[in-house]
Amino acid sequence: MLTKVAIARITGVKPHEVNLIEEWTNCIFVKVKGRAKFISKRAIERDFVESRKQRTRVLKVTQVDDGFEVENLEIGSRYKVTQANGFSCTCKDYENYGEGHYCKHIYAVVESFGDCDLNGGN
Repeated sequence: MLTKVAIARITGVKPHEVNLIEEWTNCIFVKVKGRAKFISKRAIERDFVESRKQRTRVLKVTQVDDGFEVENLEIGSRYKVTQANGFSCTCKDYENYGEGHYCKHIYAVVESFGDCDLNGGN
């Protein structure tokens, strides 16, 4: 979540203009264009979720016997989303961030099948 790209998106600059990112106890300290800024962890989380939701537009969701297949129509990649005790996905993004942080494939499933929720219920 704490990447130069994410900080740049939040602060409205280009990624190469982000000079430093430090996670402190209650906030994120960054230097952007040489100036110090503090960003709330909540703002980082909101950006994380919203950036994934925006990327669902090019995804096609198909319900299969044991979950959902999510295909990226631009690049042809396919991932499997299941919903046993909460959602999980076979993509690297979900693998890297894991439980509690959902990838764009899970958001695409929820958007396509609005009767699902992110806590594992139907």
